Amino acid sequence: MATGDAAVLATVKTGWNIPTQEDVSALPSLCGFVKDGLIGTGRQILRRIEELAAEFLESLSTGKVLELEALTYKLGSARMPLESLQY
Repeated sequence: MATGDAAVLATVKTGWNIPTQEDVSALPSLCGFVKDGLIGTGRQILRRIEELAAEFLESLSTGKVLELEALTYKLGSARMPLESLQY
């Protein structure tokens, strides 16, 4: 199954809009742009998003896509609610 097909299937099954590889690939550059204006906790949160984006991309390249629950847990461990991930 192609990555896009998996994302569509995951969206149908969970009702969540699963980010595409292109969405996640854009995160590091977006984070780098925003990080310049942040200090302290804001920088830590963006660093964590960058790490998760890299992990997600790596999982796509190996064919092992992270489950949404695992990704949600990792975001929660950064003390950031999913609602704050608007861009």
